[in-house]
Amino acid sequence: MGIADDDRQTLQNTIRAIAPFSVIACLWVIISVLHAGKRANHVSHLQMYISISDSVMTCVWIAGTSLLRFPRICASVGYIYEFFANAASGWNLCVTVYCFVIALQGRKRADRWLPVFHIYSWGLPSVLVAGMGLAEAIQDKGDVVGDATTECWIGPIYVEYRIYFMHLFFWLHMGIIVSLYTFLAYRVKALQHELAEARVIVQIGPLLSHMSTNALTSAGTSSLSCSVPIASGIIQDERANCLGEEMEVFAMPLLKSTTKSQKRVSIATIDSVGKVSTNLAADKMNSRRESLTPRLVSITAETLNEVEDFAKSSQACESLKPQSNITPRGSTSSKPSAAPSDALRVVFKGILVATVFLISWTPSTIVRLMEMQRVDVPFWLYELMGVCYSLTGMLNALVFFTFLKKRET
Repeated sequence: MGIADDDRQTLQNTIRAIAPFSVIACLWVIISVLHAGKRANHVSHLQMYISISDSVMTCVWIAGTSLLRFPRICASVGYIYEFFANAASGWNLCVTVYCFVIALQGRKRADRWLPVFHIYSWGLPSVLVAGMGLAEAIQDKGDVVGDATTECWIGPIYVEYRIYFMHLFFWLHMGIIVSLYTFLAYRVKALQHELAEARVIVQIGPLLSHMSTNALTSAGTSSLSCSVPIASGIIQDERANCLGEEMEVFAMPLLKSTTKSQKRVSIATIDSVGKVSTNLAADKMNSRRESLTPRLVSITAETLNEVEDFAKSSQACESLKPQSNITPRGSTSSKPSAAPSDALRVVFKGILVATVFLISWTPSTIVRLMEMQRVDVPFWLYELMGVCYSLTGMLNALVFFTFLKKRET
């Protein structure tokens, strides 16, 4: 069982051929974020911490098992590797949580989580490193750090610790990441449907105003004494043919009333039907905007722009504009939150960062599980693990600079 010496050398050569480029890419990300300073957004800073962790791990992979000849150095490197591998896992989770909070509550609320991210992402690895040392003292079976095939890390005597002190937390984090993005996708779908309904409500106000005017002209308002109820989203005449055939158009479920009680409009003031309808639409839209905008600013961009354009072009909706929370294009919002397009970009960037994390660590988890079960691992799986290890820093840098370029353009 284990890997043959020739295969080990081939695996080491593969890692050493690719990994230096990952180190350069990680350093490039770190320098770029530090150079940008406050101009770099917080997701970029979180990616910088991932790059710091990736660069340390990649250097350990480049050194490989050659450090086994120096037991003390190998032990130190093994603990360092344990710390930064779990730190990278923690920062990947923090990127997802940050993007999730931005999408639902805005950037200002997400920024409050930054101190918690530092405590968790540096604190958890410290606890796990201390746990490794404590487990070694309790078990008393020898040094916990030894030959881990591709690096100095947890040796074959404590092979199960590779799962307990690293990969278990990797996949706990991945489960949380997938759950958060799944929930976010569900909320996106639900809120898009609600916003579509809200847009219809705003657009129907002027139509009702215009149609009520035509209905009054044809029916002759001076000789009518019936009333029109507005209830449960239906505008209809109470007495048959009281406004003529044109009022039959109003017997449709176009608006949802904000109260359950029926509202009657006297025929003497029937010319105000359009105005009342528009006000009801305004109230409905305002309540929808107040509840939806703080929860998912990134998804409302397209829909809100359409509503804004309609409100600008329609005189009947002029009363909506002072009450609306919609910020016109070209103006600044009094609420310090992320722009919709920026928030959407941040969420998509977080998804790609999580995808890189998944690609990098899936093969190694399979290998470590097989080693724990004392199952022979095929060499091609070791090679795949080495390639994915080596590409980690480059893939993270690729995500960083791709979105940096988009932001500049």
